Formats: sequence, C-alpha cells, structure tokens
Amino acid sequence: MSNNDCAPSHLNQPRGLMKSYQELRISPQPTKRVRDTYLDINGQLVGKDLWLRRRTEEVVAPQNYGKISPLEVAGEEWEAKVRLGGNYTDSQFEEVKGKEAVIDVLGKLAPGVSLDELAPFADLLTERQAWSVSNYPIGDMSIVLDSVTQVSDKTPSSDTSAFCHGVGEVELMAEVVGGGNEAKHMGRKKAQAEVLRARLDEFIEANAELFPAKYGGGGKVAGKLSAYLEWKGKVQGGEEKME
Repeated sequence: MSNNDCAPSHLNQPRGLMKSYQELRISPQPTKRVRDTYLDINGQLVGKDLWLRRRTEEVVAPQNYGKISPLEVAGEEWEAKVRLGGNYTDSQFEEVKGKEAVIDVLGKLAPGVSLDELAPFADLLTERQAWSVSNYPIGDMSIVLDSVTQVSDKTPSSDTSAFCHGVGEVELMAEVVGGGNEAKHMGRKKAQAEVLRARLDEFIEANAELFPAKYGGGGKVAGKLSAYLEWKGKVQGGEEKME
C-alpha cells in the first residue's frame, strides 16, 4: 500500500485551520522516517504501563522543501514511556530517553528484568510529518501526522493484507525538575500532566476543525502500537490488544 492509504483521517493538516491563538506560529518541520522496535518479556512491561523501544530516525525531506539534500540519519536511541494517566486518545506519559535512563526506569518498575532479556514484539516504520507550534502559553507543542507500516522481509499472502495505519497526534510537553523523594517527585509529574491535559483540551476545543474524529464523526482513533497489535491478533486468528 502507498503512504496515501495510511494517511490519518482523524486529524487534518493544521495549516490555515487555526481559529484561535492567532499569536501562535505553526512551522513545518522536516519529514522523518522513524523505526520503532518495541520490546518486552512475556508482557511484563506493558502490564506495568511501561513501553520500551529502540528508535532510529532519518530525515527524508529538509525544512526547505524546494531543495534536495542527503538523508540525515540519527543513531539508535533507547526510549521508555510510562503512563501517568488517561487513555489512548487522551493520554499522559512520562518520556525517558537514553540507555542509562531507561535501565533506571526498568529497575524501578520491573526489578530483576534486564535489557538483555527483552525480545521484540513489534517493529514499525513511520513516515512522520510534523509542525511545531511556537509561543504556546505553556509547554512545547507539536502536531504530527504518521503513516505507519510493519517492518518485515515477508510478502503478505493473497488472503492477508499488509499492516498500514494512519494516526495524528497533538503533543504538549514540559520538563519536571527532580528532587525530593520518589513519591513527591511522582506527585509533581502527575500534577504537571493534569495541567498540560487541561490546556491541551482547551486547544482542541478551540480548533475543532483539526479533529474530525472527535467532533465530526471521523471514525475510531487508535495509536500505532494498539492498531498494530489488533491487526496482528486478527491475522494470527486471535485478539491481541493494547488496552
């Protein structure tokens, strides 16, 4: 399938659609190709709301779209996402980057589990269009449109379609400074996540044209990993969902 077949239907491109926050600037970012390899051991990490992955990125279109330049390839990076609240259409996560930081999170949430024990359960390739939103009152905002396929060396059989999924995301991020005991630090992270969620809700409601799935009956929204596991479960004759 082409990337157009995977195009997100539930989030429109942001250019020209903003009705509020007129002081904000939306700037297109370089298109990227992102490979995410998700790892777990017998579902232990996912069961603890911990998603661990290895990510590699390459720039496939420079910010100046009129020029052609060689690919810029970033090295592989370990990342972890820890759920703080919400669901898959309205979720709050703590994001951790770097191998040592991921090992630290793994030790806290899954004692006794090492990186060497983990095995891949999903390998996804994403072509990502992105826009940065400047001067937002709180946090760093970005809007992304993802076209996702499975990384595979196998050709789908005649009765099995290849995995292809489109999803959009509005992300609002802020840094929480550490210090104090772990319980107090977690409390600060959750409190900050709630503040960001409330501000993001305001943004979404004020710009409903960006979100046809939420306000225009644009269909079911599913994150790329959840959609992949649902597809995989159907292909294998069972159900395998990420709740």
